[in-house]
Order: sequence, then structure tokens, then C-alpha cells
Amino acid sequence: EGEGRGEVVRPSHRLGERPPRFNWQSPILLSPHNADIFYFGADRLYRPFDQGRTFTAISGDLTRGGRTGDVPYGTLTA
Repeated sequence: EGEGRGEVVRPSHRLGERPPRFNWQSPILLSPHNADIFYFGADRLYRPFDQGRTFTAISGDLTRGGRTGDVPYGTLTA
């Protein structure tokens, strides 16, 4: 009792789409207007309305990246 359970919260993609590019330092911002909404930066800016179960891209690709791998380029950082 009293122990939280961890869940993975990150954007996913549909079959046939390119997966989102994000890294270990992806920016997350809680909405100052609604504590139930947060923003997640990857190669696009995402916003979930259901506690992170599904993400909606609210921008196009904001990077000049596209390279694969666990590196901090090709993703939003601030």
C-alpha cells in the first residue's frame, strides 16, 4: 500500500508512420492553465489529454534532424 506503479509515458506511432524521435533529455512542460495537460518535446511537440496514454502531435517536425540513434540531435531540447 502506498507504492506507486511506474508506467512508460511517451508518444508512439501508427503502422507505416515514422516513429517519433526523442532522447533521454526530452523536455516536458506542465500547462500553467490546466494541471491535467502537459507538453512533450520530441521531433514534434505532443500534447496528451488522457494522462499520457495517447499523444497528439500539435506541430510538424520542428527539427532538421532525422538521424537515428540515442543522441541529442534531431529532437527538441528546450
